[in-house]
Amino acid sequence: MNQDKKVSEKDLHLLKNIVGILQEFNVTYWLDQGSLLGIVRDGEFLPWDHDIDLGVWASNIENHIPEIVKKLRLLGARVDAHPHKISVSQGKYRASGLPICMRLYSIEAGHASALFTILPYHSRSRWIYKIVRHPLGFFKFCGHLFIYLGSMSYPRHPLLYRIGVKIYEAGSKLQESFRFKRITFRSPERHFRALVEQTIYEDIQVFIPEHAESYLAFKYGDDWRTPKKKWTYWEDDGALVKSVRT
Repeated sequence: MNQDKKVSEKDLHLLKNIVGILQEFNVTYWLDQGSLLGIVRDGEFLPWDHDIDLGVWASNIENHIPEIVKKLRLLGARVDAHPHKISVSQGKYRASGLPICMRLYSIEAGHASALFTILPYHSRSRWIYKIVRHPLGFFKFCGHLFIYLGSMSYPRHPLLYRIGVKIYEAGSKLQESFRFKRITFRSPERHFRALVEQTIYEDIQVFIPEHAESYLAFKYGDDWRTPKKKWTYWEDDGALVKSVRT
């Protein structure tokens, strides 16, 4: 369980910058997951939540990801872009505060689907990760070393720098493939068909599903208005593929 932590002014400032950039590129977005639950039920983000969740359509954002990432990094944010999500945090080199996660949704047979990754606490791959994590860590360290040496001699030896980046990225991808388990959430597309604008924390304009209460009941059950700090999205969420409903 995460220790309770109120959202900070820096977190809200980062969120405001992100939605501003999304609007600049005409990217449709909405509050999602626990962030939507907190705003609709309590008028604020859940104090025990570990991130701020936004949903976006993959087809709507994919062509703009390089420009969006560049703009966010120019603002001093740390940005990690993956095929299924874009995670943005304060601090260019060391993440701090609440990360803001943009989850990429796609439409399949009348349902909106999104991929999530979780630490495999109950996965068979966990023991494999315990074996390979140290060699993979050394692999990433070598990447860091090449990046450092390449940076010291850049631009005379740009190849050294590029090799380091490739080594580090390969190590990270291998580490993630062993460390994380992937699950899919699938919700009826009708929940996202209409979005309405709402002001949160006095001056941040966001969008939420027009029928948010129906969507929250689908995900969290009919008693979604009752706080549940021990609820886990990889086991209890009604949108999990294994328990998908219509």
